[in-house]
Amino acid sequence: MQSARPSHASKSKLNAINILIADPDERITKVLADTLKAMGFGKVVEVRNGDAALALLAKENFDLLITDWQMRPTDGITLIGHLRRAPDSPNRTLPIIMLTGRAEAVDVEAARDNGVTEFIVKPFTARSIYKRIEQIIDRPRGFVIAPGFIGHDRRRKEAEPNPERRKKAPQPLLSAPNYFAKEHYISKIIAPDYSVKKKLGHAGDLSLLINESVLEIAQQTIDNLKTDSLKWVQDDLNELERLYEKIVREPKDETHEAMLELLISIKSNTGTFGYHIASSVAQQLYKFMRMNYQGGNEQHRIIIEKHIQSLKVILANALTGGKSHFGEDLLSGLSLMISKFWRP
Repeated sequence: MQSARPSHASKSKLNAINILIADPDERITKVLADTLKAMGFGKVVEVRNGDAALALLAKENFDLLITDWQMRPTDGITLIGHLRRAPDSPNRTLPIIMLTGRAEAVDVEAARDNGVTEFIVKPFTARSIYKRIEQIIDRPRGFVIAPGFIGHDRRRKEAEPNPERRKKAPQPLLSAPNYFAKEHYISKIIAPDYSVKKKLGHAGDLSLLINESVLEIAQQTIDNLKTDSLKWVQDDLNELERLYEKIVREPKDETHEAMLELLISIKSNTGTFGYHIASSVAQQLYKFMRMNYQGGNEQHRIIIEKHIQSLKVILANALTGGKSHFGEDLLSGLSLMISKFWRP
């Protein structure tokens, strides 16, 4: 029978793993940190932007970085690029999880090309976080250094055995310290790093320490804040409405960008806490404003207004405990409006 929560021994082993979170949203970062601690991880440190992350990484050793994309002045992509390629990088091979609400293919590719180790699209669950950490600890990949790419090997499985390769003597893989000591490097693959797994002090998989019961407890940490999260979303929605009124009066790129960031926040928070229709509405408006929105187009303004109104109705309904069966119809109607009003 599995234990209901991490044992003292399990916690002491996971305490050896140091995790750094870089995310500008203090609310959701605390939820993530508490979720990781509920799994048994002991040291979880939070910072609000890429500059703060780099400064801390230069002073302290961390085994894992979890970073959002949307940060100022240094965002997550810039942070990853500096860690992977800058001559003064404090830890070039650090495993990095990008945890972001940006879900378009172009975003995933940009993060991958900049050297991210794992990618998680918000909203998140305790299990989705655990599965990426499990990959990093139990199944680390080699580290690639090449003129066009520096980061963990994108391949998750070894290639099929090639009989011809057996005729050639294998070239030894270099350790990271010896390799980066070279003034100039050529394309190589550094052997997978099992140092984080060794910190756990056992030969078994991470699932022996973080079992299903532990994941349930970690998820409950998220679920317990479901009601509180509505206030966070309400604040974001009020600010979104204010920015919309501002962009109608005076279209500016910075206002447009701020609206996109708020929509990502609304989409991520509502989805994480189980308000999936609201999350889908916010995601749909985000995608429209990012890809198709034209300032001054009256029909596009109507699309924005209807999405904001729908989010307010869904949120009010959730606050009163009302049924949400109308949500699918709302979402379908909004999708139809976009297809009707938008022309490439």
